[in-house]
Amino acid sequence: MMKKHVFVLLSAAMSVAVVFAEEYFAWVDSAIARFGTNYTVLAENAKLGYTKEAPYPKTFRNGKVVFCKDWDWCSGFFQGCLWYLHEATGEAKWRELAEKYTEEQAHIRTSNLHHDLGFMFLPSAGNAYRITGDRKYAGYLYDAARTLCTRWRPRCQAIQVWGNWNGKWADSCSIIVDCMLNLELLEWAGKFPCEGWEGQPRDWLDGGVFRDMAEVHADTTIKYLLRPDGSSYHFALLDFKTGEFIKHLNGQGVGHWSRGQGWVVYGFPMMYSFTREQRFLDAAIKVADYALNEKNIPEDRIPYWDYEAPNIPNEERDSSAAAVLGCGFLKLSKICPDKEKAARYRAEALKIAKSLSSDAYFAKPTEIGGFVLKHAVASKPDGTDIDVPLNYGDYYYLELLVKLHVENN
Repeated sequence: MMKKHVFVLLSAAMSVAVVFAEEYFAWVDSAIARFGTNYTVLAENAKLGYTKEAPYPKTFRNGKVVFCKDWDWCSGFFQGCLWYLHEATGEAKWRELAEKYTEEQAHIRTSNLHHDLGFMFLPSAGNAYRITGDRKYAGYLYDAARTLCTRWRPRCQAIQVWGNWNGKWADSCSIIVDCMLNLELLEWAGKFPCEGWEGQPRDWLDGGVFRDMAEVHADTTIKYLLRPDGSSYHFALLDFKTGEFIKHLNGQGVGHWSRGQGWVVYGFPMMYSFTREQRFLDAAIKVADYALNEKNIPEDRIPYWDYEAPNIPNEERDSSAAAVLGCGFLKLSKICPDKEKAARYRAEALKIAKSLSSDAYFAKPTEIGGFVLKHAVASKPDGTDIDVPLNYGDYYYLELLVKLHVENN
């Protein structure tokens, strides 16, 4: 009799748990549906405002949608959102649009103007190949990876971010924390060596070349861009001839730039997932713990544009930083061997996702031209796009939602 009662109680508890889980995650599917409603508006605005020179919606400023050019580091995020919407909903209209804009962007894959080929092509061609399996998109990724290799500077053990910029840094190799996400393109190319596509021969670069560059650059990032407390510098200059460190620069923050922290919270779990190298997991935990415990994080977990901005709490939040951090915390929660820490990282990702899904950050369909997340900041020190939507904020927020959706289905 006791066994029967225990079985009934356990069955009831399990049923409650299942119902609770379904209710708990209902907001995720609702948020994805609302995202699609907004992007229906944005897609129409993109059609109306389309020009060959600048076809990709980037932000909403002064009452209108602002577009970016092919070479802009943000040129892949709009179609990345379209691919995620197709994946989550199965709707053909999203795939058709995603294919159109991904093809439009493809020609820029051999340009080495800067280091951001991962940002540009992983959301577009990367998601396209993952979802469709069409090797044409793999070709785009391989070409972009080879192009990124041209920016490798052996003496500095790093990928050079920019070249001579208006007379600045002409004798230096610039490195920034953002590049951690471009390394995924190299790791991908290393893991899946090119086998040829559309009649093209096999790539002459061995997969190890891509991997070595990615892993050594990540080591250089640890050496020069991470502080002992786990916070990150945005920017450092290295000497071209000797590889020696010259100085740090604040770049887009005042020293503790929150989106920069997001790049490393996302980037090091990604590197560990590819390599299983303990040093990358250690770095991932260190930078995540800093972001998790930073003293100026607001209650809703959406950070100020810089953790140490001078006028907190009268400073702008950065919803794009929150979206990137949320993705990073979720990645880390899946690989962290410490179960208690893993649970904390997952809980943080959920808190961020729920806050971004609230009316405080999630725009109404026509409020900001169809973009989703309000209150993002591109670069306050430069006076660029402050308290506006940004297409990469939307992209990483949707990525976070889609990952949660997949977990629950």
